[in-house]
Amino acid sequence: MRIGMLCGSATVLAAIVAGCSSSSPGLEPTRAITSMRRLVRADHPVAPIVVGAEVYFGERLTGRIRRITPDGRVSPGAVATVPVVGARSDQRGLLGLARGRSGRIYASGVRPSDRRLVIVEVSATSAPRLVWVGPVSADRANGGGLAITADGLLLVGVGDLLADRSLESDPSVPNRKIVALDVDGPADQTPLVRSSGWNNPYAITVAPDGVPWVADNAGGSARERVGRANRPARDAPPLGRAGEVRAPAALVALGGNRFGVCGYVSHRVDEARVVNGAMRLTGRVIARPCAEGMTLLPDRRLMTATEDAIWVSRGPVR
Repeated sequence: MRIGMLCGSATVLAAIVAGCSSSSPGLEPTRAITSMRRLVRADHPVAPIVVGAEVYFGERLTGRIRRITPDGRVSPGAVATVPVVGARSDQRGLLGLARGRSGRIYASGVRPSDRRLVIVEVSATSAPRLVWVGPVSADRANGGGLAITADGLLLVGVGDLLADRSLESDPSVPNRKIVALDVDGPADQTPLVRSSGWNNPYAITVAPDGVPWVADNAGGSARERVGRANRPARDAPPLGRAGEVRAPAALVALGGNRFGVCGYVSHRVDEARVVNGAMRLTGRVIARPCAEGMTLLPDRRLMTATEDAIWVSRGPVR
C-alpha cells in the first residue's frame, strides 16, 4: 500500500483541490458536468465523510480510518482501526462511516471472530464501542451503508446476505431492510425497521429536509431501484433503464431536489432529481470517476473514492 500527496500544499482543503495539476485519466469533460483531479492514492478507500475541517475515509481491507487534513495531506497513522475481515474478491471489510452528533463517528464492518456485520462507535483514544451486532455476513450483498437521521438515530442498510428472500417479511431479522439504531443503546438492541424489500441497500443518505433515500443494487435479473428509505422497496421506481447496471455505492444530496448517484460498475456520478416525490435519473453525468464512496465538501466540491485513490472536483458542483 502507498498513500501520498500527489499535489502541492495549500492553506485549506479547497485551495489544495484547486491547485492540483494532474488531471483524471479517462475523464471526458464534454460529457461530465464537473471534472475531477486525483488528490491522494489510497488502498481500497470507502465512505469519505466530512468531519469539521477534515475528511475521514476508511480502508475496506485493513479497517483503518484515515484523515485528510485541511492542507490536503493524509495524516500519518490511523484515526482509529476497526478489526475487520475482507478480501479483494468479496464485499466484506470496513463498509461504511457516518458522522453523528457532537462529531461522534460510527463505522460498519464485518468482524473477524464470527464474520457478523457490526456497527461500532470509533474513537482516537479508545477501542471501538459496539453499537449493534448484526447478522452473519456473506461474500456479497451485505449492505453496511450508514446515515444519521434528523433525530439522531443511525440508519443501516442491510442486504439479503444471500439468504432466503422471504425474510424481508420477517420483522425479527434485518435482512433486506433499512433499520434504525439507538447510538447509545446496547449491542443486542432490537433495531427499528424503517423499510423492507431491498436487495443490497448500500447507498443511503438523509437529505437536508430530513427525508432518507436509498439506492439499491439489483439481484439476479431484477432492476436497480432508488426510493425513500422509510417506505417499502416496492414503492421505489427503477434506477435507469432496463439492462443498465450501476451498482450504487453512494448517494449524496447536492441541494434542492438534486442528488448524485455513484456507481461501482458505471464508475461515475449520475445526476438524479426528485420530482413529485420520486427520484429519477436525468441522464446527465456529474463526474468521473467514482466507485467506492462520495461526499460533498462544505465549499460544494465533490470528493469521490475509487479502488486506489481519493478524487476531488476542480470547482463546485454545478
